[in-house]
Amino acid sequence: MRRCRLELALNRSLKAAPLLPEDAATAELARQYARYLDGGGDRQLILVGRQYREVLESLGLTPEARAKLPTPAALPASTSLDELRARRRNRQEGSG
Repeated sequence: MRRCRLELALNRSLKAAPLLPEDAATAELARQYARYLDGGGDRQLILVGRQYREVLESLGLTPEARAKLPTPAALPASTSLDELRARRRNRQEGSG
């Protein structure tokens, strides 16, 4: 049975992706597309397939999109605020 396969696969991908809270609307749009595609056949794929792929790319859920993401070495070093937060976290863990 083919029903809901795309939505299930998408939900697994979304759980594994390093998404931010700001990505919630785009993720929900992807879910809507997946439900629509699961509910129909080739006609639905022709109608929204391209848009669905674009939404997946914007979330970094395609191989091409992931290839464009910065590598950990290319990410900026931690800021002073990050260091202060880490020290505070370490103090709290040590006293609790």
